[in-house]
Amino acid sequence: MNKHTFHQVIIIAGLLLAFSFKTEAQKVINNQNQSWVSINTTAKFYKNFSIIADAHFRRNKFFGDRSFEFLRTAIQYNIDDKLSFAVGYGHMWMAAEDNTTNKEENRIFEQVQYITKIGNATLLQKVRNEQRWANPYKGTNIFSDRVRLLNSLTIPIFKNIYLPAIALADEVCVQFGKDIVYNTFDQNRWFVGIKQQVSKTLSFDLGYMEVYTGTQWTGIETGSGGLVTSDVFTGNGSQTNFTLSQNNTTQGTLVSINGVLQIPTISYSVTGNVLTLNEAPLTTDVVEARSVSAISQVAAIKNGNAELLATSINGVPTVQTLINALPEFSVDNANTNVYNTLQLNNAIVANVSPITVNSTTLPLDSFNPSLYRTVKYLISATDTTDSYYQAAESLVIQNGSTANIVTYGVIATNSQFFTLSANVYSGNVTLWATTTTSANFKIIQTYIPV
Repeated sequence: MNKHTFHQVIIIAGLLLAFSFKTEAQKVINNQNQSWVSINTTAKFYKNFSIIADAHFRRNKFFGDRSFEFLRTAIQYNIDDKLSFAVGYGHMWMAAEDNTTNKEENRIFEQVQYITKIGNATLLQKVRNEQRWANPYKGTNIFSDRVRLLNSLTIPIFKNIYLPAIALADEVCVQFGKDIVYNTFDQNRWFVGIKQQVSKTLSFDLGYMEVYTGTQWTGIETGSGGLVTSDVFTGNGSQTNFTLSQNNTTQGTLVSINGVLQIPTISYSVTGNVLTLNEAPLTTDVVEARSVSAISQVAAIKNGNAELLATSINGVPTVQTLINALPEFSVDNANTNVYNTLQLNNAIVANVSPITVNSTTLPLDSFNPSLYRTVKYLISATDTTDSYYQAAESLVIQNGSTANIVTYGVIATNSQFFTLSANVYSGNVTLWATTTTSANFKIIQTYIPV
């Protein structure tokens, strides 16, 4: 071992802030006081080769509860005193809910590091790529690939190197993998503090760190699969049951912890509106449950005087809209019950589906006298027995109690086979057709409001 062994101790007493946002942009903030102590060492052993190693110990509630322990080592190749490359391995023991067992994680990593001078300040830039295998719950093995970018700046205040210097750092973590569903952006860690050089080979950092966990969810649109409801919870280290906002099943619920998708049945189950996790999440964990409801079939949607119907007209399935209980639009796949209204200078023009009248008097149309004063009708009829055709125009005007009609422009291919009349019947103004044979009628109405 080379005698120029360098040791660095970093002591960080900080506040870890984990943020989570629901789909509705409601923010959930989890504040957790933690202490983080790390020991870092670099030892040159052959020409340009060094061994680097670091150990980390983090406690929750400042120094109260165990959070995790982490050991990491690597072989580093130094191109010069500025640029180096390293390949290594790390292992993490994270405290489970009972604080006696562990959730473990294995890491293989590759990194490149560059150190440069900016005036009297020293800038360290490091890019690390980590392959991580974690088993947060029994029977699971979650893989992710995480890229970390660190910028660390040391600014001397005094000429004496043994007096404190300002230490600033920011590290961004981005992760990938099939088990990473929502939070590709994993963490952003920034640090401010002091660096104290104790000797030529020993220094320590003391300061404040804030960590943003990056658990911001992207909204899920509601589609043909039904309605998606999001419930967000924060763990407390002991709770395993959580109440959802709607009933569902295990297979119909997606559960993630800190953005990592959990496995149904193995990691959680859902009965009614109760989500049960197989292990209690930590106080720093953010749990989201997304419940997908079943599709509901509806026959009508109504808002005020507007209504949308899925109905049947003359035995043909039809979609129809109504305003003030009057048809405004209808359509079907057979083009039988087509009805379309247009608003033209306060008049409504409509196309109406065929109406069959069999040698009797039957209504062709009716309207509310409080809504329309005058209606103009253009009528085309077919004698279904002899294939004769007749057309006519009519004007109807009403005063609320009586209706007057005038029919003009009557034309027929052969003899005429229908006549028209109008009256106020059951509170509505009604247009009647009287035929001498079986006939089909098509009409176009122009409604002029009161």
